[in-house]
Amino acid sequence: MRNARGEVASVCSDTTLSPQEKQQKIRQVNIEAHQQAAGLLSTEQQQAIKACQQQMGGVGKGRSGVSQSDPCAGFGEAGSSSPKP
Repeated sequence: MRNARGEVASVCSDTTLSPQEKQQKIRQVNIEAHQQAAGLLSTEQQQAIKACQQQMGGVGKGRSGVSQSDPCAGFGEAGSSSPKP
């Protein structure tokens, strides 16, 4: 299985890309990762995930608190999503 997080980190560190290009590339990485994961799940597992996502308010509704102008906000060194010890 591909390392989607690593690919997103690579996109975010690419200084030659505009925020819009980064957003597009990150979206593509996420779509491919979801497709790959779906291929590993049974139909029942996929249905269970869809039901859970619907209960949580759906998928792709945006990330609360994340800047829409910076698709890499909160990711990587600049704004790591994991707490520092």
